[in-house]
Amino acid sequence: MADVSYSALPYLDTDYEHPLVRQMVNNLVEEEKKTFRPSAKTYLSRIEPAPEFNAERYGVLAAEFERVAKGAAQTPMDMSRYELPPPSKAEQGSVEAWQQSVHNAQAQLEHQLNRIDNLELLNTYGVSAWKKHVSSLEAAEKYFEQRLTKLKQQLQELNWQRKSEQVQAGRQMYELEVRWGELINKNLEVAAACKALEQSLPPQQQPSS
Repeated sequence: MADVSYSALPYLDTDYEHPLVRQMVNNLVEEEKKTFRPSAKTYLSRIEPAPEFNAERYGVLAAEFERVAKGAAQTPMDMSRYELPPPSKAEQGSVEAWQQSVHNAQAQLEHQLNRIDNLELLNTYGVSAWKKHVSSLEAAEKYFEQRLTKLKQQLQELNWQRKSEQVQAGRQMYELEVRWGELINKNLEVAAACKALEQSLPPQQQPSS
């Protein structure tokens, strides 16, 4: 039989369910906790404090922290790059202004072409890609379900083994306790017989006390 700690037999010791016994155990635990070193209040002192974060080292963060501290509204996102405005009336005759508008239109057109390419790729390969992704997820689910089932089975077998070992240890302890009681009774009987024999001897033959 594997080694069994006779000081902890939860399958045999049922007295813990009694409120008085439970309270006694809790009191012992609390008394033991008082002997811990370091104490519960100072054990965190061994841990080095977290390094200070200096937002001023990062300009963007410093400006954002300052805005939040002041309660100012957040600057809206600049959407002008997604627009196609013509030059203003004052710049209608400016070649440079028209060139900027054309460059912006070309950038927007390229962006839309990229979106079309992505949609075509999604239309061509998206279904297969998602099927493979779903298949991999199902395989992972099956693997972890099998792993969970195996772990539950191992846990059940371990619990049965613990119970079997503790029941066997309980029988052994009971037999030893009975044997101990029998030996105590025999010792008492022998002591009583010796005492009676001493008293039955003539006074000159009785052992001196």
